[in-house]
This record gives sequence, structure tokens and C-alpha cells, in this order.
Amino acid sequence: MKLFIKRGGVLALSLAALSGVMRAGPITVTSTVTPLGPLFQYNYTITNNSGDDLEVLDIAVTPGIAITGLTAAAGFTDAYDPILGLVSFLENTSTFGPTPISGFIFDSSLAPRPTTFNGTLLDANFNIVNLGGTTTGPVAPEPGYLPLLIVGVPLFLYRYGRSRPTNSNPQTSRQKEDFECVS
Repeated sequence: MKLFIKRGGVLALSLAALSGVMRAGPITVTSTVTPLGPLFQYNYTITNNSGDDLEVLDIAVTPGIAITGLTAAAGFTDAYDPILGLVSFLENTSTFGPTPISGFIFDSSLAPRPTTFNGTLLDANFNIVNLGGTTTGPVAPEPGYLPLLIVGVPLFLYRYGRSRPTNSNPQTSRQKEDFECVS
């Protein structure tokens, strides 16, 4: 039950965080990615030099992908929301501080690509502060324009060619009709 409340808290804090101001800050999230057969293991190290209490750290991943082996370092809780595409690490009995903490791990079949992270902090007056940056994570590549053009242009030309009348010169058609009437 306690974990359920904390996971529900992740969503509530994430929604509250989205309404706050995003600013660059002194949170670093570094990753080590290790291939494990068809999977990639992501191991993150998190450092908080902001001076504020980092409650939740969200790493953006492709929504709906399979995340397995989700593990948080001792004193922290983990959560994955496949609809929002967020892997979250929450303070439980430890705090994210200036000493780097590693052991935030999960596996995915997607190869590493650049992605973003968002840290939801509480300042001394209990105001929500958002700090974010970039890291690597399992993110599906966006389709390039070239494959779309390779498929789209011939399809357009085919459809355009089928919708045109076979005789595109109206004067020639009129002359044919006049000729047929004279005969």
C-alpha cells in the first residue's frame, strides 16, 4: 500500500512539476549502458548540487516500451509509467545529495539515444522547483524524411496519374466530337 501511495505521488508530483518553471540546474544524471544479449542495461548515477531537496527524478523514455529489472539504489524507490514514458526514482529513506549515487538500473531492448530528465525539487519554502537536463536512455529513433519521401512521392505520382483524364487536351476532344457529327 505504501508503494502504491508513493507511485501515485509520482504522478501527482510529475503533474505539479509540469506546471512549474523549468530551468537549467546543477543536477547531473550520467549513464553507463551495457549490452546484455538483445537488451541494454542502463545504470544511472545521480548527483544533486542544487542545495534543494530532490524528491523525484524522471527520465524520459519511449512510451509503451518494455522496461525490466527496474531497481533503485538503497533508500530510494522506483516506478515506471509506460503511458507517460517516465522511469522515476524517488527519495524514500535517503536523499539525492552532492555525493554521486549510482545503482538506478533497468533493462530495455531499445538502444541508447539522447533523452531528457526532470528533477522535481522542494526549496526551503516548500516551493516546487524543476531542474532538467540531458542524458541517454531507451528512446526509439524518429523516422527520417528520406524514407517518407521514398514511399510518399511515388505513391502521390501514382494516385495523381490515375485521377487525371486520359485525354488532357480539351480542344482535341472537341475536334473529335465535331468530326464524328459531320460523318
